[in-house]
Amino acid sequence: MLAEARQAMLLARVREGITGYSLSQDPDRRLMTARDALWLGTRGGAAVLGRTDIGSLEAGKCADFFAVSLSHLEYAGATLDPVSALVFCQPRRVDYSVVGGRFIVKDGHLASADEEKIVQHHNRLSRSLLEE
Repeated sequence: MLAEARQAMLLARVREGITGYSLSQDPDRRLMTARDALWLGTRGGAAVLGRTDIGSLEAGKCADFFAVSLSHLEYAGATLDPVSALVFCQPRRVDYSVVGGRFIVKDGHLASADEEKIVQHHNRLSRSLLEE
């Protein structure tokens, strides 16, 4: 029952942002902040899934994380609030991503795969779809 209530809350908040309710004239409206969005994507997502081993960086939990340098042009002027910068600014590749203790992205590039080969493979697949 608690998981259903959390899921309903999560969906209501997402719906509010999508439908523009937050821009309505309702005096009780509240805009979703960057921290609200971060909570929804981490702890809120874990709660909806009924998972206690994910959602935050704490002892005993899965320690997957990512890091982004805010020194890129996309974040210019937004570095006073790093959470807002990451949520509201132009999306870009992460600089580092660690999943299950292994680097997935390191220095902005896939650590365990050849990106050039992946791009070539996808381009071949795309061409084959267009040729049919």
